[in-house]
Amino acid sequence: LSHYSFFFVSSYLSFLGNGKQQQKDAASTRADYPIPPQCGVYYFEITIVRGLKGCMGVGVCGKSVNLNRLPGWDRYSYGYHGDDGNFFSFSGNGVSYGPKFTSGDVVGCGINLVNKTIFFTKNGVHLGIASRDLEHIDDLYPTVGLQTTGEVVDANFGQRPFRFDIRPEMEVESFSTVSCPRLVSSWMACEGYSKSMASFCNAAKLVPEEDEQSIEMRKGDNSFFMRLLSNTNLITALQKKIPNGEENSLSSCK
Repeated sequence: LSHYSFFFVSSYLSFLGNGKQQQKDAASTRADYPIPPQCGVYYFEITIVRGLKGCMGVGVCGKSVNLNRLPGWDRYSYGYHGDDGNFFSFSGNGVSYGPKFTSGDVVGCGINLVNKTIFFTKNGVHLGIASRDLEHIDDLYPTVGLQTTGEVVDANFGQRPFRFDIRPEMEVESFSTVSCPRLVSSWMACEGYSKSMASFCNAAKLVPEEDEQSIEMRKGDNSFFMRLLSNTNLITALQKKIPNGEENSLSSCK
């Protein structure tokens, strides 16, 4: 067993490897279930219970990714590392991203499945977008990797309040993914674009708020009242030009 790195899993996650600073001595664990593609925004956090050197990473990866390496070193793997603050994606060479993290810090990982981006947080502070155009978003799993003997982390998938307030992120995507299509269809119905509304609702898988026949009837009524209003404005303007006492003959034309 001295040639292998492995975890001790209880309510916490502990690393029991050799502790050498080599990639082969790292180990990662992956969640049992993938991130649901329909959830819009997915978020989880880890608390670093013990990890002074920060030789660890948090992120997401595909189901087929090798678990004997830290997150981000392989294809379909993305990770934020604590020892250097770098972000890794499909490579062992990271790019400068955020601050380092160590014992006592709370690090979060968020996936926006609408715009295919990944972001991280540290102690409740958003660190910005780490990468855009994520691949295989329908096969991504939360993952944590450790590399130093005695490192311990505690994961939070929502069983207790997060350090970072994720609600604004979720509300923005809820509006953009749910409300906007409904607003567009409502506008089309209001403007009388019955056929366009029907096609849009079919493509967006929405139930039309109003049928085509009702929209066409209302559009005809609107056209009638607009003509009537225009005619009334014309008569009002003419009344201002004629002598007093002769308005009745004009009013009878209304």
